[in-house]
Order: sequence, then structure tokens, then C-alpha cells
Amino acid sequence: MTRYMYPCQIVRDEEEERASGRDAYVVIFPDVYGATTGGWSWNEALTNAEDALVAALGAYYSEGEDIPLPGPIAKGQVPIPLRPVVAAKVALNRTMLEQGITKVALGRKLSITESAVRKLCNPDHHSHMSTVERALSAVGLCLVVETASLMRESVVGQIRVDDSWRGCSHLSLRELLNGQLRPVLQRLGQMGGLDAFGGRQVGDRARQLQDSMKTSR
Repeated sequence: MTRYMYPCQIVRDEEEERASGRDAYVVIFPDVYGATTGGWSWNEALTNAEDALVAALGAYYSEGEDIPLPGPIAKGQVPIPLRPVVAAKVALNRTMLEQGITKVALGRKLSITESAVRKLCNPDHHSHMSTVERALSAVGLCLVVETASLMRESVVGQIRVDDSWRGCSHLSLRELLNGQLRPVLQRLGQMGGLDAFGGRQVGDRARQLQDSMKTSR
């Protein structure tokens, strides 16, 4: 049984703090490249984390890429559980891929169009839970909901991010964009996503940072 609880790392955006004189935090998900958001406080960054995660999973789906599964939660990371309907959609996508079930075939089972199936499978598209549960049943799955206590400490790590993005650091957003995150963030910016501060579109923020990186080289 897969638990759809994704680890994230909340890091300080030192460049933004110097520029604004305010606390600033960036959220990254080690298992989902491109899932990034943030806030002017640790709690605000945490609140925005799930929306950024869902938007990134939706981008993976729209691009025809496999939706990544969550890895184990390491020390210093914060668990972000998916809402049940989103978790069900991720499970549906992966099961269809494993069983070789096409959207046309699933549509026939559910008596809906292929277009409707595409929306049903998109993690970032609103769907009724009952419809998603019908789709899960059609591929031989059921949704099990668990409750658990979330230990979310306001801690920002002191070590460097390693090559697999499983460490933590006081990295600035500029440094993050210089690494593996940048190409995916560029794509998400073109498609539309969440900005690190306040839910604006990520495109302008990403382009500004990328332009400043070019001029500083």
C-alpha cells in the first residue's frame, strides 16, 4: 500500500531576505522536481506547499511524464500529505500505466469520453471524489484513508543540499535555480504554477531570477 505523503525541505531565501528585509522561505520537494513555493514565514511556506506540489504533479501529467512517488521522510524534512482525491488520481495514473489501460478503455468502462478521463486523471483538475473512486474500482483499486499525527517542527537545516536533493541548506532561490531545479521550473513557469510568495504566477519570478543570473556571470 502506497502512502502519498511527500517530504519537503523548507530553506531560507537569503537573497530575498537581504533585498526585502523580511524573513523569506522557499519550499522544495526532493522527489518532485519543479515543486517549489515559499512564503514570508515558515508557516506561510508550509501552507503553500501542498498547492505547489499538486500544481507540479499536474504539470508532470500534462507533459506525459510519470508522476513521481514520494520517498522516505528524512530527518529535518516536513511531510506533506496529498488530499485524498489527489492521492487517488496519482494512484489511478500509475495503475493505468502498469496495467496498460488506455484512457479510451477506461472511458468505456465508466461510460464517459476520453476527454473526461483526461480531466479525471489530472491531479491538478477538480473532480468529484465519487467519480475518482469509480475509476479506481474499475482498475481494481480502492482508496484507504488513514489518520496520523503530523510532527512539523519549524526547523531549517544547516547542511548542504546533496546531488539527490535529500539534504537541506540555507540556499537562496538563486542557488536552487542554478541546479537541477531550473529547467523544470522554467517549464512550470511557462505552463503556470505557484510563485514562492503569495500564490502569484511563477513565470515572472523565475524569469527575473534567471535574467539576474545571466547578468551576474
